[in-house]
Amino acid sequence: MYGTEVESSDITFLAISFADTVQVRKLPLHHRDPFDRILVAQAMNNCLVILS
Repeated sequence: MYGTEVESSDITFLAISFADTVQVRKLPLHHRDPFDRILVAQAMNNCLVILS
């Protein structure tokens, strides 16, 4: 399904859940970019850290 590089790595794909969309609506509007907001919501809901 994915390239061999991805399949042989420790990368895990995280689907957007309903709980993530609910969390997005609770976030303050510091950043209005929808993609950034869903990343933050997923990080919060899954106890993940965002590095950039």
